[in-house]
Amino acid sequence: QELSISLPKADVREFPDAIRRVNALAETRKYGVVSLSMAVSTLEDVYLRIATQSERAKIARHEAVDTIDLDALSVMYETSTQPRFVGQTRAMIVKRFHFARRNRCALFIQLVAPLICVLIAMFMGYVTISDPPGVEFGNELMSPIPQKITTTNCQALNPHFTGFSTVDGDHDIVDARTFAHLLRDSYNDQGDQERVISVACNDTLGDTLLFVNATNYASSPLAVLQLYRARAAAAVANQAGVTSSIRTRYRPLPSSEADDAQVAALQSMLMAIFIMIPFTFIPS
Repeated sequence: QELSISLPKADVREFPDAIRRVNALAETRKYGVVSLSMAVSTLEDVYLRIATQSERAKIARHEAVDTIDLDALSVMYETSTQPRFVGQTRAMIVKRFHFARRNRCALFIQLVAPLICVLIAMFMGYVTISDPPGVEFGNELMSPIPQKITTTNCQALNPHFTGFSTVDGDHDIVDARTFAHLLRDSYNDQGDQERVISVACNDTLGDTLLFVNATNYASSPLAVLQLYRARAAAAVANQAGVTSSIRTRYRPLPSSEADDAQVAALQSMLMAIFIMIPFTFIPS
């Protein structure tokens, strides 16, 4: 059996003599003393003692003093019962409060960090993903190499083809087939330039034909843009103070319902993750 005795701190000077006497009893096994150990009371023991005293004081206030022997009640309470659950709970809460108050980092993690995570999750509900901006068409989409355009029967439009280093418009070939053979035979004769667009105006059928390089995906829409820019500029060339401008932009196709559903699912998952963070920090 073990016997636990609480010694008052005021008598600390008497502790060495008391220890020597108890050790002497342990050597002779007198009174059944076998060994001796000392330990400082833990903070939990202190709070439990405070809770016990609070319970005894509460009983003393609510019972008649002249009908109850408080000393006998105290002895009975200490020897036959344990501290009540409510008192223990209150003592543990007070203990936790003082520990948290001293640890500022833990206080921040348990209170401020969860609040920040909840605010981030709420803010994510207002975030929308917009389509990327379009890209304006221009000769720079073709290649960093200087561009050349070859035309035939386009004397009125030649001055208005812009963005090209060279406008080769000295040809007077009416038949588009013959012009196509010329373009094919002179494909490798461009020097340090690149030619991916050619225009044949006033074909034998009265049409305007555009010749493009199929290996360049931007050549077809850019050829149409250059043609109508030149036509618009030629139409107002003789009008003082009047200019024309045609700008074309291309954008990706709008997102489908499946794409929107995937984005919404990802957004919901991220919001759930930020919401779950406080529920992991607060219990810890």
